[in-house]
Amino acid sequence: MNFTALDFETANQTRASVCAIGLLRVEGGIVKARIHQLIRPDSPFNYMCTMVHGIREFDVRNAPSFPEFWEEIRGYFGDNVVAHNAPFDI
Repeated sequence: MNFTALDFETANQTRASVCAIGLLRVEGGIVKARIHQLIRPDSPFNYMCTMVHGIREFDVRNAPSFPEFWEEIRGYFGDNVVAHNAPFDI
């Protein structure tokens, strides 16, 4: 089976406040790609979210925005997507 496993971290409770992406691409049982990328969100960080994942505004100051990074990962989503918290991550 081919699939992409995905996990997002957010700066606050808003789903659009992505501050990190973890992605694993598996094809035919072999890991083809492993990506972890900090993302610069367009919204402020919430203290409670930072306590969960440890990512701070300072950490993402030079990171790409989600639209900038999307071009790099969009090709991984042509078939099956697996997510730990799918209702949130999808």
